[in-house]
Amino acid sequence: MLWSDLLGALSFQVPSFSFADFKKLVGSESPQIVEDYFNLKSDWIFRSENTLKELKAKNIQWLSPESHLYPKRFKWMKEPPVFLTYIGDMSCFDRGILSVVGSREPSQAGREFLSQELGIVLQKLPMTIVSGAARGIDQAAHSCALRNKCSTVAILPSGIHAPYPREFKSWVRPILDLGGCILSEYFPGKIMHRHHFYRRNQIIVGSTKSLLVVEARRKSGSMMTARHALENHCDVGVVPGFPLNPQYGGSLDLLIGTNAVIIRDHLDLLNLMANAEPR
Repeated sequence: MLWSDLLGALSFQVPSFSFADFKKLVGSESPQIVEDYFNLKSDWIFRSENTLKELKAKNIQWLSPESHLYPKRFKWMKEPPVFLTYIGDMSCFDRGILSVVGSREPSQAGREFLSQELGIVLQKLPMTIVSGAARGIDQAAHSCALRNKCSTVAILPSGIHAPYPREFKSWVRPILDLGGCILSEYFPGKIMHRHHFYRRNQIIVGSTKSLLVVEARRKSGSMMTARHALENHCDVGVVPGFPLNPQYGGSLDLLIGTNAVIIRDHLDLLNLMANAEPR
């Protein structure tokens, strides 16, 4: 087994294991240095080997930052993932990528915007849609990609074998059949925890240069994701809404006080994607 994979799998044993730690240790190929660095017992390699064997037995693949399939944009993150598990085809990251976030309880208008305007874009400009598998806008974005025969990536706040929400299990086969993938930073059986959402959203931002926000309240995960994207020099597009509708409170804040751009229709979306980058 590759040293970088053994080291990456160590992240399941050492939750505080950072990308900086990985870069310091990956060139050493010395078990003793790793043991001293993290104050580990000498069985850490055995445990990492068992982790990789278990993933392989479950037909789950993995990525460390040394893998040629590891998306380059992840390395531009403040804290890139040290180890990712996935099923599906990572080549979908070689296309233009649009990440989509929004309300878990969207209006019918929000759903129709994605179905109609994003649908037109996907027919004109096939790309990969990235979102977080959650009910509402996330699933509407995944669904739009599937209807238009485009690949989509679901980044989970849980392990691949314990998807959140539970009904997302039924989405896995359609996503894989169209060349997409399911991606997670967690061990396959890891259940969702609230603090996972923030990290999941960072990875959604890290995967792309273009983020679309549909219906974000002022205090919401979507707003945190959008601000994180702006801080990381992503192009952020926001669908506007009625000022008295709290569903759009955060969306309008973004349009008034940041460099986010307004997205009124598929033409605006095409302009947002003009600078889209693959892997």
